[in-house]
Amino acid sequence: MTISGQPVFTVGVATYNHACVLPRLYESLRSQTFRDFEFVIVDDGSTDDTEALVQSWVAKADFPVRYFRQPNSGRHVAINRGVQEACGAFYHDVNADDALVPQTLERFLHHWERIADDKRPSFAGVGALCTTFSGQLVGTEFPTTPFDSDPMRANMLFGVRGDKTWFIRTEVMREFPFPVIPGERYMPPHVAWWRIARHYRFRFVNEVLRIKDYLPGGVTRSRPRTIVTSPLGYRLMIMEDMHPPFRLGLLKRAQQHAHYVRFSLHARVSVGQMVHEAPSLPLLCVGVPKGIWFWTCDRWLARQQVVAGEADNTRQP
Repeated sequence: MTISGQPVFTVGVATYNHACVLPRLYESLRSQTFRDFEFVIVDDGSTDDTEALVQSWVAKADFPVRYFRQPNSGRHVAINRGVQEACGAFYHDVNADDALVPQTLERFLHHWERIADDKRPSFAGVGALCTTFSGQLVGTEFPTTPFDSDPMRANMLFGVRGDKTWFIRTEVMREFPFPVIPGERYMPPHVAWWRIARHYRFRFVNEVLRIKDYLPGGVTRSRPRTIVTSPLGYRLMIMEDMHPPFRLGLLKRAQQHAHYVRFSLHARVSVGQMVHEAPSLPLLCVGVPKGIWFWTCDRWLARQQVVAGEADNTRQP
């Protein structure tokens, strides 16, 4: 099955020095029950054997494998490159240490085709659940299945937590690329997802379609150092959070203002600019002590990670 001569899916991965785990992802693609896809690898300046490994797949895989290399710039820049190079109608972004279940692409397409034809233009894609390799559910389920909403409302209004997996129409991802801030190698993913959420819905289903791993030294486990080295990206993230297209409770808004103070301090933003930008001056004042506490903890934890010799995760996509 093709869509206007395109492969249906582009499975894209941004990778940095992950040659040791990429074969697991590749093998999960070989086992897919739905075969109309391409695999796009964007190498974010790896210094290991990634290129040789991928070139061996290019020669033998029974599906298209396309390899692109760029100077180390960060995962978000690599994702933008993968989306621009994609030929598929839908883009499925995965991490190098992930694996898909055999029916992932088949089930994604099944759920997409169950959306009425006249409603599909208002949908960005389909989202589903993840588990770890030990079988533990990552985060929480959606309130119902199917659940037609968007990532922002699912998280802020319905309390859906944890990493999820989804495909997004490639044209939508091109419409909302990840912002790129000179000098910063990390951009929190939901900056782009929240922007998409302001314009499109997703069909979410309580079905496990990806298996996730969390490597030592990755962004999830090294967040304090990432915050310290990429503060403007985190500040952009909280500013997206603070202006949702719906009303939030007072406690949630107060927490957001505390994080706004936290990330603004890391970015060395002036008090005057904070006062000008914050949606609520009273909540900003309330958030200052907690924000300063968060900022202090981030700096202390980041120093501990450096002392412990953890990998500089800002170089990892």
